[in-house]
Amino acid sequence: MLFKAYLWGIAIVAILSWSALAIIVINVDPFVADLRILVAFFVSLFLGLTLAITFMGYLIRVKLSRKEVVFAHLGIAFRQAALISLAGVGILILSSFSVLTWWTAILLVAAVLLLELFSKTK
Repeated sequence: MLFKAYLWGIAIVAILSWSALAIIVINVDPFVADLRILVAFFVSLFLGLTLAITFMGYLIRVKLSRKEVVFAHLGIAFRQAALISLAGVGILILSSFSVLTWWTAILLVAAVLLLELFSKTK
């Protein structure tokens, strides 16, 4: 029962963060937004992406494993979703500050891949 509640919590927080993101996108002009609004935008985008990718990654892992539903899949899916979201939001942040070039994007993705490799070896 606790595991289903955890999945429902992930779904509810994802819906709330996507709703917050939609409110920010609809109601705020990005050219006059201050730093608080930009931080709220990127945080809600990061949370929404992380939780949505976690949920999808968990379902894919359970379906591919053909075993009973285990809690270990959720931790792995969350870690990978957070790293994917970190790379995506990081690229958007670099782009919003006009410092994104092809090599900075490659360095950011390489750093995220190194974090994933480091977390797998532990």
